[in-house]
Amino acid sequence: MPVAEPTLVPVLSYRVLLGDNDVREVHQALGELADEDPLLGVRWDERLGELRLRLMGAMQQDVVCEELLRRHGLAVGRASGGV
Repeated sequence: MPVAEPTLVPVLSYRVLLGDNDVREVHQALGELADEDPLLGVRWDERLGELRLRLMGAMQQDVVCEELLRRHGLAVGRASGGV
């Protein structure tokens, strides 16, 4: 019987601070980044009215924010994360 490979799963959830950006535009841009990175989860929390990221940690959050700015011209804030 083959041994299962360990699977990395993002366990931290971060709220995206939109600032003056349109939520749909940020959500679409994050979706493009998530298509490239299987360790990036993006979802809209309808109950809270928040766009949330599931990440591995703060360094990944920094990279995502930098890529949003570099590729799409979208500056978003960084909120603290939690499990």
